[in-house]
Amino acid sequence: MNELLLDFCQDADRVLDLLRVIEDVQKGEAHIEHQVAVGTDDVREINHADFLLFPGGLLLYMAGRFEYFVRSSFAELAEDVATGRGSWSALPEQMQSALVRLTSAAMSRRRGQPIGDLRRMVSILNENLSNESVSEINSELLSHTDRNLRPREMSDLFKRIGAGKLWERVGSKATIMEFFETGDASFAERSAQARLNAIMEARNSVAHPRKDVTWPSVSMSSNHIAFLKALADALSECIEDYRDQLIPGRD
Repeated sequence: MNELLLDFCQDADRVLDLLRVIEDVQKGEAHIEHQVAVGTDDVREINHADFLLFPGGLLLYMAGRFEYFVRSSFAELAEDVATGRGSWSALPEQMQSALVRLTSAAMSRRRGQPIGDLRRMVSILNENLSNESVSEINSELLSHTDRNLRPREMSDLFKRIGAGKLWERVGSKATIMEFFETGDASFAERSAQARLNAIMEARNSVAHPRKDVTWPSVSMSSNHIAFLKALADALSECIEDYRDQLIPGRD
């Protein structure tokens, strides 16, 4: 298990443990002495109703944590592809195009960005184009997205370096088929995409609540986070497949 996946799974396990404690408290099977400060001199007891807020907050955290895992894993893959290909002209065309497009976009919205960062981005791309050097690429830009990583956004992200058919690969992985208790890879693929969409909907309902919002329960949050663990494992396998596909000499 690689370090990025290990760190994500450890975080997920800690959150799942917390959710189990919250569930026990709600069932009256555990008791926690708990007070919170209110102002400077007063404290109040937290009642069991307050625990209803925790599952949604923890799901919000893990959805963001999952996106960080995906972007970081993708950036590592992109850097490995660049190193393995050895020169700018040897990079996949999609990757060349994305690096130029995203660096240009960063320059066009330069307001508020440190001038040193902008100069570094341009310097790296200039080195790529002028000297064929890909010892360094703008991988942080390459992995940046403005939207939540829903299925389509994740697929589009990997296409930036010529890594296609992401969800078809995900659906074929054992961890995903086991999670959905199926031997049908197509069903697993559809189910995984539907579940990730549902998680992002729940995440956004917590981040931007309305009066009629249905707050995620312990069981919903636990199941969603268990899925994110399975998906992270499957994605790590897919990334290794892409390394074999995109880096000469690895297949």
